[in-house]
Amino acid sequence: MKTLHLNKIIILIGLFLISITFSTGADASCRYNSGLLDVQSGNQEYQVYDDAIAGGRYVDACNDTPDEYEITFYKLGLCTATTAANDLSSCQYIVNNTSGVTHVIKAGTSGAMAIPEFSIDNGTYTHMVILVSNKLGIKHSFTAANSLTGASSSA
Repeated sequence: MKTLHLNKIIILIGLFLISITFSTGADASCRYNSGLLDVQSGNQEYQVYDDAIAGGRYVDACNDTPDEYEITFYKLGLCTATTAANDLSSCQYIVNNTSGVTHVIKAGTSGAMAIPEFSIDNGTYTHMVILVSNKLGIKHSFTAANSLTGASSSA
């Protein structure tokens, strides 16, 4: 019985994180023609065509939904008392790993986080604690209609 409730909590947490992550998807304004990102060629101040601006025009950037996000969870627990002042003594952990559990969220898909086997005592849990990495991995790929000049970065 307690596993069923924990599964519901994990699913709700996952849905919440996904809804936050992809909430900007409706603002996607990059224009694509025949699957190619509409850009002006070469080294120009304004390269990417933005449909969201009235009448549309070339700008220096536009919103688009990444292919995937990667986030690392270090702690995920349920607590019987408040966690104010970082008091985690009342918490039972679903994830408690100094190396972290990495989860990839892909656009347009759903899936469960690969968590290790766990056990939580019976009780009433009124609080939750989540400790995640301050690094958010983002992966996005596209093919441009023309050559681009810009900057690149890696982790």
